[in-house]
Amino acid sequence: VVLNKQAPLPEPAPTPTPSPTVKPNPTPLLTTPRKGDIEEIRALLNKEQWTRVIVMLKGNEFTAPEFQDDAKKKAEVKKIQDAVLIILTEKDFQISHQYQYITSFAGMVSKSGMEKLLKNSQVISISLDRLSAPH
Repeated sequence: VVLNKQAPLPEPAPTPTPSPTVKPNPTPLLTTPRKGDIEEIRALLNKEQWTRVIVMLKGNEFTAPEFQDDAKKKAEVKKIQDAVLIILTEKDFQISHQYQYITSFAGMVSKSGMEKLLKNSQVISISLDRLSAPH
């Protein structure tokens, strides 16, 4: 009995996929301001005196998610937050929450506060706080 054996077909060489050389971002949230939110916030501030926002700030190696020293991380986060909050008066911003492990804070912003935040180089993004806004 003769078996009909075909020669195995050569397997195509796998196409090399270039590995991206993107550095991991130390902050898990937005890294560039979403223009839509900024325009939306400005529109709201033209109608209302205050609007709820979340402000995301630049972090550093001590605020990165993989940094394990919680006490150092909390201290560094607070230092970064305070450096931005110190420029805001009670007429600019009313803080409702300072996050402990994320370089971010939430609260009510006025027009003057919004302009100060937009000019601050430490501010990565300003987003509407849609979760705690009344429905």
